[in-house]
Amino acid sequence: MTCVGHPCTFRHHQMARSSCQILYGFPIPITRLAETSELARKLEDHGTTLHILLDHPDQVEALQTFSQTSQSDRMWRVFVKVDSGYKSEIVFYLFL
Repeated sequence: MTCVGHPCTFRHHQMARSSCQILYGFPIPITRLAETSELARKLEDHGTTLHILLDHPDQVEALQTFSQTSQSDRMWRVFVKVDSGYKSEIVFYLFL
């Protein structure tokens, strides 16, 4: 969210009926995917998009498995952090 001249809050964007995007910048535990999916749905009802961060191949696989078994039509917006060596990382943006 980018706001100039005032505090930037979710409530502000909700009242202004403007879209908002949130990046949950910590990897989501596999056991919390159902709750995260529900949270994303509720946020979308208010014009807000939730993006999540994954930093391990097992998390990508778990998210795909969750999506298939829950029979959800959710399109996950995902940042995937990849260790490219030499103490540097690359971040990819995917729809899963």
